[in-house]
Amino acid sequence: MTPKQFAALIDRFGADLARWPEADQGPAQALLARSDEAALLLRAESRLEAYFKAHDPVQAVDEDRVFRVVAAVQAQVQAQAKLQVRPAPAVRWRIPLFQRRAMPEALRFAGPFAVLAATAMLLGIYFDEMVSHRSAEASSAFPASIWINDL
Repeated sequence: MTPKQFAALIDRFGADLARWPEADQGPAQALLARSDEAALLLRAESRLEAYFKAHDPVQAVDEDRVFRVVAAVQAQVQAQAKLQVRPAPAVRWRIPLFQRRAMPEALRFAGPFAVLAATAMLLGIYFDEMVSHRSAEASSAFPASIWINDL
């Protein structure tokens, strides 16, 4: 067994050789007998496992304290639910003229018609500018002197 294989097995199975597969235990003990590097690696892993065992966060938590905290939170939630605190209603401006019921039937289509008219005017101005721009380009490309000389 090489020290690299030994390190991989330590990472996989830990420092206790009894937890290792039986086929790897004999070569590991032989490597420990002849290699100081392997023994140092095994001691370091043993200390790390002992530290984790001594400072286990799951064992450090007091169950009674957890239950008290959870009960206090539940009591606060229930107390706030009993108060039924509702947010203030949003202020709505209601102008009778713009409500559908107050609007005469003839004015119902005034808004869409105004949008349509404004769009048509803008498109008309755009196309008029485009046509006048093209006609200016055409007149500059063919000066009148050419046409007059051809007559």
